[in-house]
Amino acid sequence: MYLHSKYLLIEGNYFNIPDDKVVFTGSPNYTIDGLRYNDEALLKIENPQVHDQYRQNFTDAWNASATPN
Repeated sequence: MYLHSKYLLIEGNYFNIPDDKVVFTGSPNYTIDGLRYNDEALLKIENPQVHDQYRQNFTDAWNASATPN
């Protein structure tokens, strides 16, 4: 399995909101060009349940990973 999903999870103090859970997901690479200049789509989701689902997705993918031969 090869994954190309890109997301950033924030859990904690975010814009002075303690214990916030935020997801950024979309097409940009995490570079200056990708985040500031390229024509990309980036979605900000402020929903604790969605955050936890993304975190579980990461954990599941991590646990299923293996070192290539």
